Amino acid sequence: LLRVGFSFLDPKELVLLNDACRPTLVNSTHVIFFANLSDCGTEVINYRLTSVLYHNEVRLRGSPSRVVRQADAINRTRVEGKLRSISFDCWYDMTTVKQPIYAPHITSFHKGGKIGSTNGYKITLYHNSNFSHAFTEQEYPINVEMEKEVFVEVALLRREQSPDIWINRCRATPSADYWDPVRYDLIEDGCPNATDDHIQYYNTSRLGVRRFSFQTFRFNDYPSAVVFLHCQIQFCDPADAYSRCRRGLNIC
Repeated sequence: LLRVGFSFLDPKELVLLNDACRPTLVNSTHVIFFANLSDCGTEVINYRLTSVLYHNEVRLRGSPSRVVRQADAINRTRVEGKLRSISFDCWYDMTTVKQPIYAPHITSFHKGGKIGSTNGYKITLYHNSNFSHAFTEQEYPINVEMEKEVFVEVALLRREQSPDIWINRCRATPSADYWDPVRYDLIEDGCPNATDDHIQYYNTSRLGVRRFSFQTFRFNDYPSAVVFLHCQIQFCDPADAYSRCRRGLNIC
């Protein structure tokens, strides 16, 4: 945001559609926000064959994110001190991208008893099969050519009573909507998609960590669309010999 046009705004009061997203850098000329394309309320609002259009807004903290009443659509006051939001759209050029895999989302989870009731967890994508070189936030959305492997790790961030986890479901969609009717299930009911031979699990001795890989693909109806990865997590008691985590792939 160029400050010369909005000198009356206090950078400390500016946020994106998600109030938690505040300026990353403020200097004498600019107010700069940095966020992944999947964060801070950013939405995909249009697809083209070679590009994707993203939308967000810079607004004053506590302001409504959308104007919904016609009476609020116009006003005749001076702009100074009255500005509520600044909408902006960004086209992401995909002409050189054979298949992007978008920033992943954990959309829901299952809990067993009280274990894991306050645990945080995340999905991380890796460059290699030994899971030693993770993609950084600045690299999303990552560009992976067709028929290449994407390496996925799901891990707890905090642990209470050292719970273990199992990946109950992972699906890919061409939008941020988990229930998008256009979707492809990579993992179903804790097992890899039986019709896909390119999904591989990786053993790890770390409690609360699960890993797998899949081969890149594109959606037929949206060949240039960003791909969103969603996962559901099941918590297990590591002392339970009959838990889903302990039985693993043996019941697939």
